[in-house]
Amino acid sequence: MREQLAQRPMLALLFGMMCGGGLVFGSWPWVAFPFLCLLIWRWKFLGFGVAGFVTGFLLMPPIPELEMERKEVAGNLVVSTVPEYGQDSRLAWGEFEGKRYRLILPDAGGIHRGDRGSFSGKIRALSEVAGYSRGSVGVIEIERFELEDEGFVLWRWGDQIAASFRESASGGLSERSAAIVRGVCFNQTDGLDQDDWAAYRRFGVIHLLSASGFHVVVVAGMLMGLFSLFPMPRMVQIGLVLGILCLFAAAAGFRPPILRAVLMAGIALPAYAFRREADGVSAVALAGVVNLVLDPTVLVDLGFQLSMLTTFGLVWAITPQRWDGWKWGVRLVAPTLIATCASYQLLGSVFGVVSWVGIIGNVVAAPLVGLLVILSLLVWIVEILVPPIGSTLWIGIDGLASVVNRIVEVGGSSQGAELVVPAYSVAGVVGLYGLIIVIGGWKK
Repeated sequence: MREQLAQRPMLALLFGMMCGGGLVFGSWPWVAFPFLCLLIWRWKFLGFGVAGFVTGFLLMPPIPELEMERKEVAGNLVVSTVPEYGQDSRLAWGEFEGKRYRLILPDAGGIHRGDRGSFSGKIRALSEVAGYSRGSVGVIEIERFELEDEGFVLWRWGDQIAASFRESASGGLSERSAAIVRGVCFNQTDGLDQDDWAAYRRFGVIHLLSASGFHVVVVAGMLMGLFSLFPMPRMVQIGLVLGILCLFAAAAGFRPPILRAVLMAGIALPAYAFRREADGVSAVALAGVVNLVLDPTVLVDLGFQLSMLTTFGLVWAITPQRWDGWKWGVRLVAPTLIATCASYQLLGSVFGVVSWVGIIGNVVAAPLVGLLVILSLLVWIVEILVPPIGSTLWIGIDGLASVVNRIVEVGGSSQGAELVVPAYSVAGVVGLYGLIIVIGGWKK
């Protein structure tokens, strides 16, 4: 394993950036970074690692001084993330006077990522449970926004797609089924109640409730299968798939897990077309570096952390040679087992509990959720083209969503489905992963 790591300088760059940025939040990088350097000790690897460390330290903004008082405010701001759906409003992050704020936008729509304009509203403090909220210093409740400069057209198209799907699913499904379908397809989780969140967490499949790498794989597979039916060159097919994936990512919020998956698809699909084998570990590392360059504060985003860890585990352990040699039963269970082993150390630290039924939950629920995503998107397209037929087909989607919910409810209600683990810090998480590397045979 030592030589395999040493041959991937992009991995050193990513780890260095994470350690350099992590200095803002604690002293654990002073232990983790030297540990990896001593573990590998190859000059090329060390050079990329040090470059990443310095870059991460320079890019990561310091912990901000928070706004504590409520006051009226007006001026110009830019919306820096894709607005997401809340209970009664749209939520995003934005930049105002050189500082980042959590934005509460009017629910009327019309405001997109990259938009710049004048506004008036109220500033208030972040909630006490918000913690480090992507570097935000406070919350701005926007009452008036006048657009002066539109952002990139991709964000506008993505929002239109998300709004169209939301309207279609909400009109054709029961309230609970619509909430689940909107969540698994486009990250619109505002309609989910606390009982559903709890059941999915106890069953170990809470990651299925928001669009991530799993959903990108499902959509990409569906598109490749669809385009293969038409007489067109493979590179044209791949170009169309990547373009649609970009639209899907924009519609699903362009969150770090989505961006990571689309970037990896942009590497893997062309390699497949040219009959080359892409290096999965380097592709994941490159995607992580791009995420951190675009927004260094995603370092503390749980979705980014879990996405990187599970994907690293999967591409490291599941090589094409191993996959070809496995029987169908091993292929069914191995990805879930590997992802579980890669993520439970972090989940235990964050939540204080881990789901022992998670492996079973993912084997059972993940294929059904993948099918639910594919069929829901197809029904939505059919309704756009032939509304009467599409409206009727939503009935079948409602039934499938109800089956998924019922399985999760039963599985999540198992006696002792969650195991309480002792509290441990970020340093403990890093130590556990370091131990896994050592036990995994780094001398090989």
